[in-house]
Amino acid sequence: MKTEKLYYKDAYQKDFTSKVLEVIELKGELKGKFGIILEKTCFYPEGGGQLGDMGKIDKITVLDTQFNDGEIIHITEKSLEIGKKVKGKIDWARRYKFMQNHTAQHILSESFLKELRGETFSVHLGENSLTLDVGLSKLKWADVYKVESMANKIISENREIEIHWVGKDDLDKFPLRKKPKVNEDIRIIEVGKFDYSPCGGTHTHYSSELGTVKVLKWIKVKNGFRVEFICGERALSDYQWKNQMILEIAEFLAIKKKDLKDSVEKLFEENKTQRKIIEEMQYKLLEDKFKRELNQTQKIEGIPVVKLIFNDGNFKIIRKIVTNLIEVEKCIILIANIVNNKANLIFARSSLGNENQVEMNTLLKLLTSKIGGKGGGKLNFAQGGGNAEGLEDAFEIIFKKIKVDLKKKS
Repeated sequence: MKTEKLYYKDAYQKDFTSKVLEVIELKGELKGKFGIILEKTCFYPEGGGQLGDMGKIDKITVLDTQFNDGEIIHITEKSLEIGKKVKGKIDWARRYKFMQNHTAQHILSESFLKELRGETFSVHLGENSLTLDVGLSKLKWADVYKVESMANKIISENREIEIHWVGKDDLDKFPLRKKPKVNEDIRIIEVGKFDYSPCGGTHTHYSSELGTVKVLKWIKVKNGFRVEFICGERALSDYQWKNQMILEIAEFLAIKKKDLKDSVEKLFEENKTQRKIIEEMQYKLLEDKFKRELNQTQKIEGIPVVKLIFNDGNFKIIRKIVTNLIEVEKCIILIANIVNNKANLIFARSSLGNENQVEMNTLLKLLTSKIGGKGGGKLNFAQGGGNAEGLEDAFEIIFKKIKVDLKKKS
């Protein structure tokens, strides 16, 4: 390792002066970019669940910081002269957020362990998503509230975060939450007599710097649950917009906040009932329309051929009616439902006579080939779609094809 790690001496150091030791032309996904190796750096390279730092070296933007063949490389789009003295400055707001996130994860993981005996087996600390995977067979909000209360109590007590550099023979002195991945120069992060974890990341000096920690949600994963959480300014911002939204919804509905859930559930059920009534009315009106068309439409070789074009119709209801009609009526039905200049198509026919020889899948493919679409199905029922432009001309071709097919088999 050529580079001195200033972030281990002082995680709060924001800028520094150094010398360029080496410049690597990167390959693969980073082809065209450069890896700058410095004599010393404040830039933390990605590791231990924490993302790499960004910032500036002189006026050149550092896009990311990574380990590469055991060296810390600062990834840039421009090169630097080897031997040149440079000034580096990290994106402090971003780094400090990561320090808060990482420290919060330690406290939350230990709280899950102490309250629920849930061990953390994986951690992800991203730009916008913070998660830890906890080994538990079940999880409910009452349990999470206990964990949050413990974690926030530790935060409010302003406990000091200390760093211990030890060898493997000294590990027994610490009640470690997890085993270290290295056997020498082991770095243990202690959160004020509460949590002891081997970790190479950056952390705050005191727990109170986190503000608060809040669990947002969780999902079931193999061997446990993936818990998403936030802390610091993000936690405050999250509370603010949610509280405002609850207040505005409660005011709009003219109800108390505590009654919001019951009122929304009641409105949802009422809306569901109304939707059902509306759909039944729509079905009846459309069914009558279809039947009128069957009685009035032109017949080809004695078989009604219905063509209907809808603009933003209820496709689910249309499909249901078509499916039912071909079971009881001797007919061929051609449907186009146009939404945003795109046509959704249904071609269907009954199985009651010589119309059996008219292949709906063949007709549909013929039409969609004229309007830049695609589709498929069976001999008596096919669906597809394409552009609405040119639809009428394409239907003319289909009608001619149906006449030929019916006459051929009559």
